[in-house]
Amino acid sequence: MAHRGGGGERTENTMVAFKHAQTLGVDLFELDVQMTSDGEIIVCHDDDLSRVCGTVTTISSLPYAKLPPLLKEIEVACEPGDFLRTERQEPLLLLEDLYREFPEVPMQIDVKFGGSPMLKEVSRLTEKYHREHLTIWGAFSHRRTESCRAYNPKMLTFCSMFECGIYGFLLLIGLLPFVPIKAQFYQIPIPNISNKSGFLSTWPAWFCHLITPIMCNR
Repeated sequence: MAHRGGGGERTENTMVAFKHAQTLGVDLFELDVQMTSDGEIIVCHDDDLSRVCGTVTTISSLPYAKLPPLLKEIEVACEPGDFLRTERQEPLLLLEDLYREFPEVPMQIDVKFGGSPMLKEVSRLTEKYHREHLTIWGAFSHRRTESCRAYNPKMLTFCSMFECGIYGFLLLIGLLPFVPIKAQFYQIPIPNISNKSGFLSTWPAWFCHLITPIMCNR
């Protein structure tokens, strides 16, 4: 899996990153999507553009034509203090351009905020490019993941954070084989790495180290 397109080697969530990941033989692209004020779906982890573009504004408040380019230097996801530097500023990427460029590559989409309009447009693009069997969507938020399932049942989904915890616990006590699983894919947020990167910063470090082998047990 190329997380954010392989953001540890090329600028995250850019066409350059995804093309590089393909040359390495990566068989699944992981990406995040946001929606502009005029309804375009952008491949970007943050709605707030201060980290990736150096400007205090949001994707959701701007039309696509007004989006700024990405910075030449961006901190690597999940590696605080490590920065990736490039020679040129890359543009923010449209999901449709990514679909068009890689018609046969499986992709996992983390749907950020945007509600029904976001779900509608991601679903429309996925159907337009006949990718329902190649596209996995969902979110760490359980409510948002359930909304994905309800909106387009033909598309595949990954587990929400809540489901990861429940299934990990059921596996530990031996009851997992008796419980129906809605998701087709089990995406595991590795707790000790997420704690280090700040995503689970409110969780005690010792607890994250304790539950990591449980949640990541094959």
